[in-house]
This record gives sequence, C-alpha cells and structure tokens, in this order.
Amino acid sequence: MLLIGKKIRDYLFGPRGLARLGAGAIIRPPFDLNGRDRIEIGENTIILSHANICALSGYADASLDGRVIIGNRVYIGRRFYIGGAAKLIKIGDDCVLSENVSIFDNSHGLSPEGLAIMQQALEDIREVVIGDSSFIGINSVILPGVTLGKHCVVGAGSVVTKSFSDYSMVAGVPARLLKRYNLETHCWEICR
Repeated sequence: MLLIGKKIRDYLFGPRGLARLGAGAIIRPPFDLNGRDRIEIGENTIILSHANICALSGYADASLDGRVIIGNRVYIGRRFYIGGAAKLIKIGDDCVLSENVSIFDNSHGLSPEGLAIMQQALEDIREVVIGDSSFIGINSVILPGVTLGKHCVVGAGSVVTKSFSDYSMVAGVPARLLKRYNLETHCWEICR
C-alpha cells in the first residue's frame, strides 16, 4: 500500500526526496527514480514518461557513491535509461536527448567461473559527461568513460564507446567522428 501511495504522490505532486529538483523542472509519469538523494535535476528541465534513473549506493556487497546530475533546460525524451550510476553521470545544460537513450558508467562482471552475473561486482566504472548543448539521437547508447564536449551531435542508433571533443558530429556502431563544426566558416565540415 505504501508503494502505491508513493506512486500516486509522485504522479500528483512530482518526485520528492531528490538531491535537487530545480524550479520549473518537469518529470512526466510514470517514472522510476532510485537513489533519489543522489539525483540532481536542474531548472526548467523536462523529462518525458517512462524514465528510469538509478544512482547506486551499493551493489554486490560493494559500497558505491553513484550520482546523476542533469543540468538546466535539458529535454529528455521518453524511455530514458540510466540503469545504475556507480560513479557519476553528468548531462550539461541545454542538452537534448531523444527517445530511448541509455547511459551507463559501469558494466556487470561476466565471469563464467563463479557467481551469477547479477551477483558479480561491477566492472569498468568510469564517469560519463555530456557537454552543454549536445544532442543525442534516438536509440543511442553511451558507455562508461565517455566524455562528449559541448555542442556534440550523436546520430540515431549510435553506440558511443570513446570520447569526442567540442563541436563533433559522430555516428555508428561504434560511433566514429564524421564532421566537426568550424566556427570560422560556420559550417559542419567532413572529417577524413
């Protein structure tokens, strides 16, 4: 009954217990927010329905200090997924993330010689940072250790496995640099 009451409260009044919920921020229900005291959402940010955001405090007997920081004026489409931030996932101001975007700052242990996968310690725990004013296309996945500079564009369906500097346009599986914006010519230029 308490869980139902909490979901009704969230639906009617918005999420409670977050580390920060900026003025004018909207999270459309239904949503699933775990580790609320380690999730920050900036001012005038809009997160559409079916978001799943989790900041981990522990996993498989390991203590963690996972945090999620979402900047100001960010737009996030439906079915946004952070399955469990073990360190830090930070999204800068004025970003747009399309539908079905997933971001991970860790991966499961996958040893076939021991515990079940969900009982193995997390591996490859590295921060993910998305720079201000970046655009992430529909169905994209951002993996541990990735930093995207400001004004980056990630094409639809991309899997980003490495970092890219400011003004980069990337796409593919794995994502690779396609274009870079030239501030002198005011054009996206093809990279060879």
